[in-house]
Amino acid sequence: MPIGYSLHIGLNKIDPRHYAGSAGRLNSSESDALSMQALAKSMGFTDKILLTNEAVRERVIHLIADASQKLLDDDLFFISYSGHGGLLPNLNNDPEPVGYDQTWCLFDGQLVDDELKQLWVSFKPGVRILAVSDSCFSGTMLHFHSTGLKNSKILPPAVLKETYLRNQAFYDKILARPNVPGERINASVLLLASCLDNQESLDGPFNSVFTHHLLNVWNNGTFTGNYKAFINEISRSTPSSQIPQLKEEGLPNISFLNSPPFKI
Repeated sequence: MPIGYSLHIGLNKIDPRHYAGSAGRLNSSESDALSMQALAKSMGFTDKILLTNEAVRERVIHLIADASQKLLDDDLFFISYSGHGGLLPNLNNDPEPVGYDQTWCLFDGQLVDDELKQLWVSFKPGVRILAVSDSCFSGTMLHFHSTGLKNSKILPPAVLKETYLRNQAFYDKILARPNVPGERINASVLLLASCLDNQESLDGPFNSVFTHHLLNVWNNGTFTGNYKAFINEISRSTPSSQIPQLKEEGLPNISFLNSPPFKI
């Protein structure tokens, strides 16, 4: 029988010492993480949660790497993130359309999409990975296009720029890592993203907009369709300024794609 591990990350603020004086306060990201943790528990996952100042780079990377060592063929790793999305220069010339790497803004620093890819590479063949990202630029973790929506989960561009400049030596070591053609993701990764590449995710009073509608469609496990039907149903409820996406990476896995959401 396959087993499931889950990790849920939610930040209502970030450390202004790293983020150019900005605390980036949000209302509902911790609630999102708690909601996703409750969902995971109901489905039989062994879960961990990191809230705000617990959600530091070293801890997140360690817990993902730990899961990669424990999980075997057909096991499921479920990770959810709710917080700010960020951007950094694409120094290693990944095929990013407008030259930016996307990030999750953890408490003490940004976790770059290139780093996540390397973590996915470390998972054994046949492992399934489900990532739920309720953050700006989450469509494929690609490029920047700020629409300036009220209550959006994006730091002001000036803050993103100053954060990079103040910490450039740290980030450039990550961003300049050369691409290795032989590296491939042997796990099967599904990403449920809260918006398109050129859109922003919205905060909310209790849950963020995407997480709110995801939970409504999930309806305590009564939803019976597959992942495509799930994201399509969520999209019916979200505003046109925020269109959720389903993306695949790694080895194709039709059985995973067609399974009921969150099923181990």
